[in-house]
Amino acid sequence: DELGEYLNLTWTQRVAAFAMCFGTGAIMTVLSVMFLPMIVVRPAKFALSFTFGNILAIVSTWFIVGPRTQLRSMFDPSRSAAAMVYVA
Repeated sequence: DELGEYLNLTWTQRVAAFAMCFGTGAIMTVLSVMFLPMIVVRPAKFALSFTFGNILAIVSTWFIVGPRTQLRSMFDPSRSAAAMVYVA
């Protein structure tokens, strides 16, 4: 919520930004799978596209709930182990 207020976005604009950010992240993740056969020769292509795709997917939720709320939710004691594995 704090990101939308900071950027002065309406709910429709926040949902549109979420969709664009999440869509771009999904495309990058799918592209990383296409680079999987070349992982031995050029591992950086896979690693960068997979990492940026996942980062964009997480950041996209910031437009809906805000970064502080998202990070608190991720590192809530009931989810902290999964968040640590995901981030590591």
